[in-house]
Amino acid sequence: MLDVGRLSYPHQIDSYQGDRPLAGCGVRLGVIARDDAAEAWRIANERFPSDASGEKLHEWAVGRIESHWHLKLSRDALRSHQPNGVYWLYPFRAYRTFCPYLVGTYAEVGAMLRRYIALGVTTVILDEVV
Repeated sequence: MLDVGRLSYPHQIDSYQGDRPLAGCGVRLGVIARDDAAEAWRIANERFPSDASGEKLHEWAVGRIESHWHLKLSRDALRSHQPNGVYWLYPFRAYRTFCPYLVGTYAEVGAMLRRYIALGVTTVILDEVV
């Protein structure tokens, strides 16, 4: 048992309002971190290359899925799946995974994780290790 109040698929960090909007939450994220940000992004783009058929499948599924978290994250991904700092939704947009990824240097990714923890996150569930 994870002993978390709820599991959240986190949105871009700046979209949260209030003191600790994720208090007691667990989050699911993918992480690709390296010493060099360019190397992390090279690996990320190699692991999740552009996939038009995956994007079309995601668009089709959005109209048929009732899950609140999926719809909200899908709206974010449809607006922009370009990286926003280290936060990246393209793997979700291309239907290759069901969570956002943090991509960058170890320090950048660690700083972003600390920001989520400051919002109240108590548990981090990682997508597959890359």
